[in-house]
Amino acid sequence: KSIVVLGDSHAQQWMGALAPLAETEHWKVTSLLLGGCRTMPETPAASAECNTFNAAALKYVEANKPSAVFMVGTDASPSSP
Repeated sequence: KSIVVLGDSHAQQWMGALAPLAETEHWKVTSLLLGGCRTMPETPAASAECNTFNAAALKYVEANKPSAVFMVGTDASPSSP
């Protein structure tokens, strides 16, 4: 089995739990992570770096067809410094 962990730092936080489980179960884990960059289709609201990363990450997933893709759906908005 293979798992791709895809997303930003919120997804990265789960690597501490997923990595030991994957090792025990003999799963391959690939992380495609870029802090501050939510996984989404190309959008003018995102930076060029984020759009480029997302396009490459989605192509990787399509080409490698992992057993599962792990993503976290969090939208944080700072309310104070």
